[in-house]
Amino acid sequence: MSQPGIRSCHEALPRQVAVLALVSSQEDEMEREQKQMIKEAFAGDDVIKEFLKEKREAIQASKPKDMDLTLPGWGEWGGMDLKPSAKKRRRFLIKAPEGPPRKDKNLPNVIISEKRNIQAAAHQVGSEHSLLV
Repeated sequence: MSQPGIRSCHEALPRQVAVLALVSSQEDEMEREQKQMIKEAFAGDDVIKEFLKEKREAIQASKPKDMDLTLPGWGEWGGMDLKPSAKKRRRFLIKAPEGPPRKDKNLPNVIISEKRNIQAAAHQVGSEHSLLV
């Protein structure tokens, strides 16, 4: 007893499955195209390597430097091409104490600048408040 304008569930089900498959394939294709466009846009950029290099440079710049107090010619021959001996260098080398560990040591995707910004410090509230009595 089927009515002329109503289809059975068995007839409508394959059409719905076909429509869903078509929609999902179109979404997959659009997603692939979008990924391809992103690849093409950033093809020449090696952002990750540049960032890691910049982080290494920032770490090296923030490390304290050793002071070399050797003077050429004192106790040895001196001249243009002569270098002080290793013994003399060790004797007059003052090693800088190791600084505190960096805040971004365990964060590979972050560079935290630990330098004090003088312009920003002028606008920050200090530890002493004039309102507290």
